[in-house]
Order: sequence, then C-alpha cells, then structure tokens
Amino acid sequence: MTVTHAQSLVPDLTVVEVKPEEDEAALDRLGLWCVMYSPLVTPDPPDGVFIDVAGSTHLFHGEIALMEDLCKRLKQAGISGRAAISDTPGCSWAVARYGENMHVPPGRASEAIASLRKLLASYKGRRFLVPEFKSWTNISRKYAIPLLEYLDRQHVTRREGDARVVL
Repeated sequence: MTVTHAQSLVPDLTVVEVKPEEDEAALDRLGLWCVMYSPLVTPDPPDGVFIDVAGSTHLFHGEIALMEDLCKRLKQAGISGRAAISDTPGCSWAVARYGENMHVPPGRASEAIASLRKLLASYKGRRFLVPEFKSWTNISRKYAIPLLEYLDRQHVTRREGDARVVL
C-alpha cells in the first residue's frame, strides 16, 4: 500500500521517515530497561528483546507473574508488545509472534507452535532457504536456525542440503 493510499483511507494518518539507527538505539535502551527481569538480555532486531529469565522468575513469584509484570509495564510506557516463556528460545520467539498461549509449560512446545504450523501450511511443498524463512517470519538467523531444526524434528519441515521443504 502506498502512503497516498493509506492517507486516503485514514486522513489524519501521521507518516514519519524511517531512521534505522534510531530504532536500533531504542531497542538497545529497551534491552537495558529489561535487565530488571534478568541480567541476560539481548536485543533481537528489528523488533524484539530476548530475556533469559531462568533463575530470576522466583523474584517475581513465578514465570506468569513476571510476564504479566513485563507486559503491564510496557503498556504503561506506551509500548505495544507480546511476550512468551517456554523451555526453548525458538519456541518463545514463535509463540510471542504467532501463538495464543504465552506461557508454554516444559515439553509442550509442539502444541504451542500450532499457529506457526498454520503459517507454514500455506507454503506446503515449497522448497526454501533460511533467508526466505527469515523473511516469512521476521526472525533473526540466531533464532531461525534452532527453530528450523525443531521444525525438522517435528516433521513440519525437512532439510535437504542448505534448503528445507515444508511438509
């Protein structure tokens, strides 16, 4: 959709120029702010922050309470966001972006990524490379590879050399 088309649909739409360096700096600041939840925080450009909360959830009376506190504080700061906690980074990433239940008990990752399976179903039989998967899911390579390996084990995808096929 062009800007002109969008403005015709929403007359009071405000359009601002993209400044990637400012977005990156803001994500870094958000990552620093998230250190209140764990000392292990990593910005995950373009729009995420990974927080390893193993060992710190008890300080917030459990995983769900920590996640609820994080989401509440983000909302109060005017930041829209989604969060997920699971036993693997790839599952947490997928659930935060595509899932419904944001808390995934250990061993329940396959159930939690059902919505990601639905997304991939539209590509059934298609052969793809990691960069294409990153484009479909807006995920960094750091998380794409472990997630794809998990999807291979779950028979959602199959690796064929450098490529994969959606089953």
